[in-house]
Amino acid sequence: MDNQELFLYLKLYNTPNVGNKIALKLLKHFGAIEAVFSASEKQINQIKRFLKDFDTDNLNKMQASQILNRLFCR
Repeated sequence: MDNQELFLYLKLYNTPNVGNKIALKLLKHFGAIEAVFSASEKQINQIKRFLKDFDTDNLNKMQASQILNRLFCR
């Protein structure tokens, strides 16, 4: 693992409201940590739907929005 990849993993896991469950689902969805952070606008919109499925896991819509803003601030 290179420094950039390590940095991205740390960024993902240090994002508020992102625990192991969400992080692993994002990694599974995209296939690689680099792909999570280089997602296109269309892919980010898919993630919005994906995160809404976590409402039953105590993740509300405001938290989902905060996760997206912190992960994909551009």
